[in-house]
Amino acid sequence: MATWDDACAILRELPGVEIAPRGGERVARVKGARLAFVTENERSRPAQFGADEVMAIRTEYPTRAALIAEDPGRYAVTPHYATYPAVLVRLPAVSTDELRELLTDGWRLIAPKRVVRQLDES
Repeated sequence: MATWDDACAILRELPGVEIAPRGGERVARVKGARLAFVTENERSRPAQFGADEVMAIRTEYPTRAALIAEDPGRYAVTPHYATYPAVLVRLPAVSTDELRELLTDGWRLIAPKRVVRQLDES
């Protein structure tokens, strides 16, 4: 079971990630681009996820489709995010290892290429 706090711990390990201060919007950015954020309104939340905490994580459209097809109980997209390159993740339904993989893959999409290379080399 993953949480926003778990996500923050993972995100702090990735170079160039800025996490919004506590008490405000729960969002992480790289060079101003959203990498991940907790959805805060009902139109952004899949009904089948109920009241569980939901995070949007940057991904590519084919990856999003594959995740949703694989497990619609953990991954989804709403009409609100249909044209936004992210997958909605039901946090209590994923492990921290799965969350780490999703966040790292999303980070690789928007982080500067030289920073990605530096991380890969270390």
